[in-house]
Amino acid sequence: MKNILLTITSLFLVFMVSAKTIKSKGEPVVVGNVTDAVSKKPVAEVTVTAIHLTTKSEHQISTDINGNFKINQLPTGNYKIKFEKNNYKPVEKNNITIKQDSTSKINIEITEKEETTYESIIWDLRFGI
Repeated sequence: MKNILLTITSLFLVFMVSAKTIKSKGEPVVVGNVTDAVSKKPVAEVTVTAIHLTTKSEHQISTDINGNFKINQLPTGNYKIKFEKNNYKPVEKNNITIKQDSTSKINIEITEKEETTYESIIWDLRFGI
C-alpha cells in the first residue's frame, strides 16, 4: 500500500513539474480586432496573413463575426501582417516583432474601396488625374 501511495505521489509531482515547465514556455500570440473606419462596426471574414520576414512562411486566418482574430503558434521573429477583404482597401503592418511568452495586440481600421463610376473616369481623364 505504501508503494502505491509513493508511486502516485511521485507521478503527481512529476506531472506538476512538467505542467509548470510547459506553462513557462508560453507561445507567442497575436490578437486583435478589425473595424470599419467609417461605421466603427466590426468587420467579419477579413483575411489576416502573418508573413515571417526571414523565412517567408505564412500563417493565415479570418476574423470572426465580431471582427476578432487570434494567431497562435507563430515562430518568433519579425513579421508583416496583411488585412484583406473584398471591397476594402488592404492594410499592412510591417516589422511586427513576435517574442516568446508575449501577446501582441493589433487593432486595425479598414476603409471601403470607392466605387469607380463612368463619371469619375471621365472626370479623371478630363483633368489629368
